[in-house]
Amino acid sequence: MFATLLDIVIPVFAVVAFGALYGRLRGGAELGYVNRANIELFTPALVFSALIKFPLALGDHLPLIAAGALVILLPGLLLSLFRLKEMERAALILPAMFRNTGNLGIPLMVLAFGEQQLGAIVILFVLSNLLHFSVGIFLLSANASRWLWLRSPMLWAALAG
Repeated sequence: MFATLLDIVIPVFAVVAFGALYGRLRGGAELGYVNRANIELFTPALVFSALIKFPLALGDHLPLIAAGALVILLPGLLLSLFRLKEMERAALILPAMFRNTGNLGIPLMVLAFGEQQLGAIVILFVLSNLLHFSVGIFLLSANASRWLWLRSPMLWAALAG
């Protein structure tokens, strides 16, 4: 069982180490354009292609979606029970709720559960992003638009897929 865990985790850490080494050798190059292309082009393309290749009936996956929402929202609800200063609240609640479900989560889950589960994995990724760009923005800014999540390219890619 430990060997299986290592088979899943080592490739992810190898990619992270390679990226860190590359960043050091390149002198910390400006990567803003890459991040923007990732959010607006590559990630929606991944979502769309995964849902086309591995279609799933959304109704059959409602327990998975509910569990995913609970895993994301429950830490925020529990931490909100504590009396915290406003800045401490955002600094503690948001990282507890929103994890790196894309760059780290998708490869890790594909390695753990297999490529045939990519549709369900992408649904969890889209759910996380929708909650991040709705609930997360709401928690950070009282004057943020409640409709900001509709501008998410991943939402539209998921709907098209």
